[in-house]
Amino acid sequence: RTLHRLFGPDRCMAVVTLPGDRCDDLIAASAQVIADGVTRVVLHEDEDLRGRSPGEVAALVEREMRLRRPQLSAVRAADHREAVRIALETAAPGDVVLVLYEKMAPMLALLTELGAVPGDPAPVATRRRMVVSSIKE
Repeated sequence: RTLHRLFGPDRCMAVVTLPGDRCDDLIAASAQVIADGVTRVVLHEDEDLRGRSPGEVAALVEREMRLRRPQLSAVRAADHREAVRIALETAAPGDVVLVLYEKMAPMLALLTELGAVPGDPAPVATRRRMVVSSIKE
């Protein structure tokens, strides 16, 4: 809800993966919290399925997100690279894209490859600041 409050309900999307070695209830609760803040999501699986079947965690996350937000727009991607690309291609200028990732180094490498640069700190509320990244055109 904080994302909605700060940026507007239709300006927030997420790239989501959650670890398969967590219990279903924890994955479901996490998915519902994420659904509170976004109207669009790109789902993908971790590279390490951690004992789950391919697609199992993404299906659970999508189901739980739709229970919380029935009008959710959701798509599935093969991996984190495709998921981020889909999100950035779908995002309009000014949209917020929240990316949950399995490993930081590959995500930073992908963002660098895509031309992401650190943005200037932008005030989002009194006494709060947020660093925004943008993609060079």
